[in-house]
Amino acid sequence: MSEHMDSHGADDDSQVVLNGRMLLDRLADAHIVTETGDDIDLTSEFRRDWRGQIESVRTESDPRRVLAEILGVDPGELRVTETDDREFAVYYDGEAILIWESKAGFVADTAGYSILAKWLPLWENLDDISRNELLVRLRGFLDACPVCDGQLATDERGAETSTPTEVSVHCPQCGRVTFDGAFL
Repeated sequence: MSEHMDSHGADDDSQVVLNGRMLLDRLADAHIVTETGDDIDLTSEFRRDWRGQIESVRTESDPRRVLAEILGVDPGELRVTETDDREFAVYYDGEAILIWESKAGFVADTAGYSILAKWLPLWENLDDISRNELLVRLRGFLDACPVCDGQLATDERGAETSTPTEVSVHCPQCGRVTFDGAFL
């Protein structure tokens, strides 16, 4: 058990659904984020551990091994593809089971999955939707590309309207997208 973990979380195998304030409180309790007024940021300790895990995933010669460990399957049962437009997909038994905007999203999410399992006591009890949402939102805290370490750039759309702001976070150096969606 990590020194950063505490006893918050589910006491049984039931799935936990967290959102909004409850999730933010749990992340703060686990020393993953800090909150100052309206500003939320990762703690320096969590950011350092996540970057270390990103480096580990990035340098893995076979990305199937990293994901196979998370999924509990043999790496040989997985097939990964990266298309010309940089979409990164994972196939199991001939069917696409996971798709990212790019390999950058894959690297950030698989590293995030591993590190959150260590830092967030209730991680294993979160439902899949909550886990995926947390991983995607975690990417919003990246400042360097998970694939090439280039400085990330952000483009916003819709900030002048009443609709949620659409944000695209990408790496000008390698062209990969780390996040493309709405920040609520």
